[in-house]
Amino acid sequence: MAPEPTGPEAEPPAEDDEPLPTPTAPGRARVLTFDGLARKFAVYDAAGAVVHDLWPRLEIDGPTASVAVAWADTTTRADNAITSTRLRIRAAGLPDALPTRLIVAAELPGGRTRVALWALDGEVIAEVELAERWEHFALSPTGAHLFVERALEPESSSLLDAALIRIADGQVLWQGAHETSAFARDDGHFVFTPGREDPVGVIDLATGEESSSTHPDLYKYEQAVGLGVEACSSAGVVLRTYGWITDGQPLWALGWDGQLRAFDPTLPRLAEEIFFEFGRDGASALWQRTAKQAVNGLPPIDEALLGFFELDLATGDNRAVASPDYECPAGRVHRFEVRNEELAACDCAAGRCAVVARLPALAERWVRNTTVSPDGGFVLVNHGWPGNALPMNDPDSLLFDAGGAQLSVLPNGYGGFDHFSRLLLFQTSVGTRRIAIVDLVTARVTWLERPYASAIVYE
Repeated sequence: MAPEPTGPEAEPPAEDDEPLPTPTAPGRARVLTFDGLARKFAVYDAAGAVVHDLWPRLEIDGPTASVAVAWADTTTRADNAITSTRLRIRAAGLPDALPTRLIVAAELPGGRTRVALWALDGEVIAEVELAERWEHFALSPTGAHLFVERALEPESSSLLDAALIRIADGQVLWQGAHETSAFARDDGHFVFTPGREDPVGVIDLATGEESSSTHPDLYKYEQAVGLGVEACSSAGVVLRTYGWITDGQPLWALGWDGQLRAFDPTLPRLAEEIFFEFGRDGASALWQRTAKQAVNGLPPIDEALLGFFELDLATGDNRAVASPDYECPAGRVHRFEVRNEELAACDCAAGRCAVVARLPALAERWVRNTTVSPDGGFVLVNHGWPGNALPMNDPDSLLFDAGGAQLSVLPNGYGGFDHFSRLLLFQTSVGTRRIAIVDLVTARVTWLERPYASAIVYE
């Protein structure tokens, strides 16, 4: 195991020297860290320099449960208690990597809560005061609405109490129990599933009007069926049936006209339907149907019904399509293959592959994994252990560029790249638990003691 990475580790620059974002690059990639027990809340640039020290702006002496910080789908309190959410954030229709907004919620006397919306530098963009206390906080895609959640009483309930608040005036547009929910990507609508056998709820965020939708075929084969939100675009919602354990799990589409319909109205039995992604800026849904094992004397599903399809959310029409190419999506120049002890880079346009690097031999049972940057210019090779007993030692993780140059040797762990392929946020899985920020332009590696929470954000 490598105790420290290789690669340049010069002192961070005195100021942020990244180029200004272009219209196609809405912001710089940053790394956000939060640790209430360590009294640390900061934003780092790709070079590992602190660009915003936010802990003093919280105006608290130390760890406390009365202050919470939230971003994306994460809420953590200043005593390092974290909460989960049922809000689905998979969507389409807005640019990727929009500037990150932070939510800072502080409990007030009398059970009230003050919620502030921050930019990454701590500037207060908006504030709203809530009449009650909540456990989880999230923003709508455009930042116009606040979504809050908390456990229902009794806590054994599978539902959560939730509310939707307009930030401009603090008006509560909706409050109730839900299992899953999502915003339309343009902030035009909010959709929620209030529980099994209850209609799906939709709120028009322009008018505040609430409506509900259901379909008689939800109970075609079995009772106790529920719908869960999978994803939401500006054009409509994708939901999936839960409860058809033997018959399969069909997908459903809900339009803003209130029509809830199955992706395939014939609802073939033993069909396992899986949503993959939106297409055409959210106007269509790419999905796959696979076969469930035939049980209870049912005949197997017709194989002609299986495959990948694209559903037009407006018309309900399906067409067969090729399986999505996740190794070479739009914007990626290279994909990578691990061939025993060799790493090959493949040109996504030409399809040609060439071995670019040799890899160290692995002990028996170790499995190599790869994580590729969005532009295909970098690849992280790390390793998984499938056994129950812990291994005696771990192989190193290796970071390469597309030409095969080894940029860093890191202790085994895992990581993710930012949208612009400017940095890697890496977390060790063995030994001292730390995180590393790797600047992909300079190959500089900055190590930090692993905070309670960390994420790639954008400014």
